[in-house]
Amino acid sequence: MTDPIDKDSRVPLYKQVKDYLLDYIEKRPVGADRIPPEVEISKQFGISRATVRTAVLDLVNEGYLERIPGKGTYIQPKTNTLVFTNWLTLEEYSAGSINALIEEYQQEVPGVEIENLGIPYLQTEHQLMLMATGGKAPDIAALIYLWIPIFAHQGALHPLDEVCGTEITNNIFPQTLDAVSYQGHVYGFNWINAPNILFYNKRILAEYTGSEDCSEDYYDELVELFAKIHEGSHGEIVPYALPVLDDEQFFLYTLYNYLHSFHGGVINPQGEMIFNSEENIRAFNWLKSFIKKGHIDISRGYIANRRLFAQNRIAFCQEGPWLRNIVPTLNREYHQDIDNIGFRTLPKTPNDGSSSVLWNHTLSVFRQCKNKKLAVELIKYLTQNKEVCQRYYLETGMLPVRLDELQTNPVYNNTFGQVLKQQMETAFAIPAAHHPSFMLSIILCARAAREILIGDADAAATLNHFAGLINEFYKR
Repeated sequence: MTDPIDKDSRVPLYKQVKDYLLDYIEKRPVGADRIPPEVEISKQFGISRATVRTAVLDLVNEGYLERIPGKGTYIQPKTNTLVFTNWLTLEEYSAGSINALIEEYQQEVPGVEIENLGIPYLQTEHQLMLMATGGKAPDIAALIYLWIPIFAHQGALHPLDEVCGTEITNNIFPQTLDAVSYQGHVYGFNWINAPNILFYNKRILAEYTGSEDCSEDYYDELVELFAKIHEGSHGEIVPYALPVLDDEQFFLYTLYNYLHSFHGGVINPQGEMIFNSEENIRAFNWLKSFIKKGHIDISRGYIANRRLFAQNRIAFCQEGPWLRNIVPTLNREYHQDIDNIGFRTLPKTPNDGSSSVLWNHTLSVFRQCKNKKLAVELIKYLTQNKEVCQRYYLETGMLPVRLDELQTNPVYNNTFGQVLKQQMETAFAIPAAHHPSFMLSIILCARAAREILIGDADAAATLNHFAGLINEFYKR
């Protein structure tokens, strides 16, 4: 038998031992329920017992092994049950599609049981962290890619590149790869691409501006339309709404594309903090003027804005592709006819930038999963099976992630699909993976934005103050 341990290899010894044990678990002799003692393995390969123990503890944390004091380290039996947490099974627009796909998968793979556990979107990150900390993490979870560095930093996720190699990295939009990576490993399969686009109410535009089309190239050109809507409706119709008062995630979702279009942001690709950059100062000063001139509402949250848009009381709304399918769930008049809703790519800021934040959904495997091979097979079914993907995209209004689907998937055959495809050309992923505390620092960024846009604080002074706080926060 060839010695599986190569002391001259760049692969760490504990990782080689771990791979050896995984192979042993997979091919163990009939009746073997334990791995050899640590001291025996260390003598067999001439390595320290501490190295062996590191590999063993990794496999214990990942659910492959169980240590019983005084008895040994036992191989955990494989399970054919997977717990899959997601918010989509609770959303009216997506529940039917998700539930049907899960049911069909169970029929195609006899003996497999999927517990499709719904967690409300706004509770997902917190609930998953509690579950993982308590040793009760799900096997698979739908995540927003911004959460991946948080869970990966805590050691809660399993590196998928170790299981799938280049299957994850090939044939996807380049800007989405960094979004699912952390410290050299890939921790998520992209499930959908979700760029923001601009939705608008054709009926409102026709009544107050004389045309149901929106062809303006710049946000500043929209101000004239906003003024006509505000004055013509005597303030009853909101021209445009930005949920500035919403939680920190929606600061990123709502405002980050404006900062990015001015070449600003929070941290740059090199991981340097740029929150108080001249580009951000210019962006915030422009936003203050844009909000005031355009009679833009910043007093409500995104859920309230969705409802008002569906009730024909907001003319323009910046949202992800799902809004097209959510509107009919909020207003029955749209159940049969959605033609009154228009959509287009996001206009340009004065910096000639038209960028869109990606709010992609990803699928990740938690380290505590006891049957990672089965978990990966379910993920591949949901993300790479062309027939399954085609149905899911068409039924939910989502956008494909595979490059080879750009021309072949029917979701692109209509105007909506073409707008999404065009928006992907300027879409970007927020660089959260450059620092594990990025999402926590957004609490400070959101507060700064509110002080500037709502409290009318000076942009430069406020950004300088909060940039200092963020730098101190990152040093901890």
